[in-house]
Amino acid sequence: MAQQADFQNLTAALQQLIAAIPHQNNALNILNANVQNNTQALTNQPARESKIVGISNFSGGNQDPISWLEEFTRACNANGTNDARKLLVISAYLKGPASTWWTMNQALLQNDPNRITQWTGNNNNTDFILNFVNTFRTTTLIEIWTTELEKRQQNLNENVDSYASALQKLYRRVEGDGFQYPEAMKAR
Repeated sequence: MAQQADFQNLTAALQQLIAAIPHQNNALNILNANVQNNTQALTNQPARESKIVGISNFSGGNQDPISWLEEFTRACNANGTNDARKLLVISAYLKGPASTWWTMNQALLQNDPNRITQWTGNNNNTDFILNFVNTFRTTTLIEIWTTELEKRQQNLNENVDSYASALQKLYRRVEGDGFQYPEAMKAR
């Protein structure tokens, strides 16, 4: 009789275990879905801003605004700085006349059509890149770069790629405001 009671108890325990398995599977499925959601959330997080690349200051004068702006943008991209944040941090890197220009612009009323409010993209008076280049790419700098471009020759120890890169940099500096060097002149 004791064996029969043990067998019945064992059968009842197995039936309870079998009945609990679907609930365990459901709990495991929920746990698995949570793990997948958490993994996706961690994977899709926006890049955090960090300081991987240092950024030099810009003062204006004879400093090349185009090259500085390209370096600033590359550094910000490497550091995970988005366009909205670039407008917040730019003042830390503008010195002297450039700082004065920025401070005066930001002192304009919020709704002033000449107050810079975007990093780039709108091509009007509220676009930082457009205003920065228009302000600091002076006629004097353009004349210096044009003369440099006209006199530029490949150096003896300079490979073709380096020479072509130097020419492209000068063209980027000189071209603008609707002026483009004719392709025939570039080829020459």
